[in-house]
Parts: sequence; structure tokens; C-alpha cells
Amino acid sequence: GMLTLQAIPVFVIQALFLSLITTFAIAYVFGTHRGDRVRLEPRTRADYAFLAAVLFTGGLCASLFGTGADIVAYTLLVTRFRMKEKNATHISIMVMAAISVLGYLYRGVIDQDLTAYQIATWVCAYPVVLFMAPLGAYVLSRMNVEHMLKFIVVLNMAQLLYFNLNKPAWEKTVVSLVFSAVLMAGFWALMRRTARDAEAERAAAVAPTSETA
Repeated sequence: GMLTLQAIPVFVIQALFLSLITTFAIAYVFGTHRGDRVRLEPRTRADYAFLAAVLFTGGLCASLFGTGADIVAYTLLVTRFRMKEKNATHISIMVMAAISVLGYLYRGVIDQDLTAYQIATWVCAYPVVLFMAPLGAYVLSRMNVEHMLKFIVVLNMAQLLYFNLNKPAWEKTVVSLVFSAVLMAGFWALMRRTARDAEAERAAAVAPTSETA
């Protein structure tokens, strides 16, 4: 991502990121599916391949946004792997921490392109993340899941609205609308399919018990 995607205009990157997190949050909150598994359990080769492909995509997102691997991973965990939201949050935080360290090392050691300002920024930021990420995970573990999700929807919608109202431009608005429409359609279809698959799995598990009785 650092080698091939850096020429993309900044406003396009920002619009894609904000549209991604906002549309998924809305589709998930208003969908009927909720995860019920506490562990990541790939069961087939296709699961492993899909996991690798999505995490690779998350790494590309991180090269553009500075974050993104965690969001992509979270989306995958609560849909295809049907994990509980809080467990998926813990995993996604650890994934993003690892990607951040690797990305920073790449920029410093391989690219040798870190400026003094970037180093100073990292030195200021890492203590905050070091303490606040675990604290945030703990706070979320104590919150009602539905309240947490609704708060995230409001927060993401506010970010997307601010992006378009701050120094408004028609290009930003058009790109945001296109990304939001496409992603919302995709996430809504994904949530419906995941809900159907989960219901079918539960029905199949109940059927043998009924026959035995």
C-alpha cells in the first residue's frame, strides 16, 4: 500500500474511510444479526483464504488511513465468523496495534522517510494509545452492546457530516455519496445473508434434537 497507493487524492481516502465505518455501523445496528461466538474459528480452507485476503486488504487500508485494518477485521469477525462484538473488538485492537508498529518500522527502516515531526508525533501518541486502548476495551466490555453500537453510529455520522461541511467541495460530496451508497448496499446484503445463514444453522442444530425427542 505504501508503495502503490499513495498517489490517491487525500479527500478520496478520507471519504472512503468515513463512508466505510459509517455504513457498516448503520447496517449492523439496524440488521437482525448479532454474533454469538467467543472465539475465531475458521473451519474450512475457504475461511482461511478469505481471512488472509481480508486482512491483506486491511493492511492496504492502514497504509492509506493510518488505521483501517482493525475496522476491516472487525467487520469480518462479526459477519462471516459470527463473533460477539466485544470479543471481535479485542482482536481488532490487537491487530491494529501490530500493524501500526510494523508500518512505522517499515517507514523508518525500509523507506527511511520519517521526518522529525512524524517521530515527535509518534512519541506523543504512543503513550496515549498504550493506556487508552486497553482502557477503552475495558469500558466497552462493561457497556450494553446495543448502546455501544448506537453511540458508534452517531459518532461516525457526525464525522462524515463534518468532513463534508468543513471546506465543502462538490467532489467531496459526490465521492462520499457514491462510496456510501455502494458500501451500504453491500453491507446490507452481507448482513441479511449472515442472518439467514445463522438462522439456518440454528434450525439444523434443533432438528436432530426434535427428532430424537
